[in-house]
Amino acid sequence: MKLKGEIHLFLIRLAFLLVFLWVLFGLLFGITTMKNNDMSPRISAGDLLFYYRLEKPKSGDVVVIQKAGEKYVGRVIATGDDTVEITEDEEVKINGSKIVENDIFYDTPQYESDTVYPLTLKGGEYFILGDQRENAKDSRYFGAVKGKEIKGRVITVLRRSVKSEVEIMNKKTAGRISAMAMASMMMMSVCVVNAAAEENEPITQLNLKKTVTTDGNTYQPNTSFSFHVENGEAAENWRDNVVYAGVTGGIKATQTIGFQPSGEDTLAAVYSKNATLEINAEVFEHAGVYHYVVTEDAGSYEGIDYDTAGRDVYLFVYNGADGALYVGNVITENNGEKGDLEFINDYGAENDTTHDVTIKKTITGNQGVKNKSFEFKVAVNGGQGELYKVVVKKNANAQALTEYITSNEAETSYQISDTGSITIYGLTESDKYTVTETDANKDGYTTTIDGETTATGTKTGTTKEDGTVVQYVNEKDAAVVTGVAKKYTPYVLLVGAAGALGSVFFRRKRA
Repeated sequence: MKLKGEIHLFLIRLAFLLVFLWVLFGLLFGITTMKNNDMSPRISAGDLLFYYRLEKPKSGDVVVIQKAGEKYVGRVIATGDDTVEITEDEEVKINGSKIVENDIFYDTPQYESDTVYPLTLKGGEYFILGDQRENAKDSRYFGAVKGKEIKGRVITVLRRSVKSEVEIMNKKTAGRISAMAMASMMMMSVCVVNAAAEENEPITQLNLKKTVTTDGNTYQPNTSFSFHVENGEAAENWRDNVVYAGVTGGIKATQTIGFQPSGEDTLAAVYSKNATLEINAEVFEHAGVYHYVVTEDAGSYEGIDYDTAGRDVYLFVYNGADGALYVGNVITENNGEKGDLEFINDYGAENDTTHDVTIKKTITGNQGVKNKSFEFKVAVNGGQGELYKVVVKKNANAQALTEYITSNEAETSYQISDTGSITIYGLTESDKYTVTETDANKDGYTTTIDGETTATGTKTGTTKEDGTVVQYVNEKDAAVVTGVAKKYTPYVLLVGAAGALGSVFFRRKRA
């Protein structure tokens, strides 16, 4: 009889527990597993989601949707009577105004679907978007969501990668967590399935891009850019994540990217080089989000404005199915804003740090031959291995010839005539140019440089601004021969008079 009583009591308690769980998870709360990365990086594939059924969602809430037999997870962007538009520029507008989404790291492209914009929602309808805007299945895919299709609002996320911690998505729901603790055994049983969820691919490298911008007439600098990694600070609430300070060795400490100019066909307004920073998950002791700062070292290469503002990098470390830790997601930020891990250096594009100088030729004088060619030798003494664009026009009407010269190498010869020019581009303030007219003061020509006579025909200088002109003038005059005429003028006059008298005499004799 006692045994029957204990069995009866157990069955009553079991029935009570089952009813309690049914009420708890059938009427008040729900549990589902995130099947994809539509809500990345805040929610990842395999995460266990708890949602509350008895609450009308509002804009910004993350909700579970049951539509056409499939479950989806997304964020409420707009509600009934709102007008939604996704522009061709991949922006989201609500009631004609662009919305600012601080927690969204992606642009929002349109989908090829039956959804037509602008879309005005009816009462009780919702417009849902995934946080991972590139591929998420949301209202761009299946249209507006009716209220009855929303199963509930996500209130907590049990990270697949952090078995001992529960992230609270909304602090107002913290009181509900205690109730859920009563179903802990059920949670543990669900976690077994959760652990078998598909893992993100481990990330072992962080892409690093170095960009140098110029005026389009300057070759890329002959230099290298170096970078270093520092452990960032911890944070209690970075985009709803607890962030740990970086662990030394998680990202390779140093990296160098080198540039080297080569040939006239490499001239461009933008030069870019890519490199990678190695990621090592073995240094981490537990899963979580880790903060690092990548910074470009300040260099001393003349003309370059170095980009020394640090870039924040966040590594998302997960527990793998085999128990090993791995990095499954990386977010990079530029000074607090979303962006690629890119460092941009100005080299004369915005700031006037590179300049040009033009050598012009003028031939004057009554004996000056306009189409005569004069030889010029040009050299630049600057940074080792630097290239400089040179544009040569034999005369004003001639076709321009583009070449290049190398710093600190032998002089290069060019031929120009009257109205001809030689322009050197990409000179920084200390770059010294040397120009020599080898035919100066020859063949009866007198040579001046910027109005000053010259014995050697050589001009050496620097320039601190664009449009510097060095004027070479070659003048050749022939003197009027007046001395011979004056010497024989009396004799010429006598001969003329004699001729006149003779003419009169012969005329009278005939008469």
